[in-house]
Amino acid sequence: METGRHESQKYRLEKLKSASDLEALIILYDEAVSRLNEARQCFEEKNIKRMKEQIEMTKKIIRGLVGILDFQANREMAGNLYKIYEYILRRLGVAEVGIRQTPKILEEAGGHLSQLREAWIAVQEKGDVTEGFKVHLTSEDRNFLNIEI
Repeated sequence: METGRHESQKYRLEKLKSASDLEALIILYDEAVSRLNEARQCFEEKNIKRMKEQIEMTKKIIRGLVGILDFQANREMAGNLYKIYEYILRRLGVAEVGIRQTPKILEEAGGHLSQLREAWIAVQEKGDVTEGFKVHLTSEDRNFLNIEI
């Protein structure tokens, strides 16, 4: 089973590296939401150590997303995303403590990330990426996670 999981992670990492900027962004949202779902399941199973690992990985993804915000290209959008990411990071810090409200907090954070993901998918489907908008995910940015996804 562990080998299958490793192969899946390797495949997802390769997919991330070869994706367009917008596709890579969507993949990162998918991964963050998936890890929050796993964290919630771990909490229910009382596997607090694994839950904290999943929350930490989600926080790492979000911090990476913060790091690639381009305030010069679109100050308003970058500022709004920054506020959302920072809010989610604060909430996940509370969830990590393993309190009774943890599942609700994880669900809330996942909901915010899912909404952002859906917004980017809509942009992608409409082909609404203007010349002034660039995500600019360099190969270094794609590796900022240095994680096994």
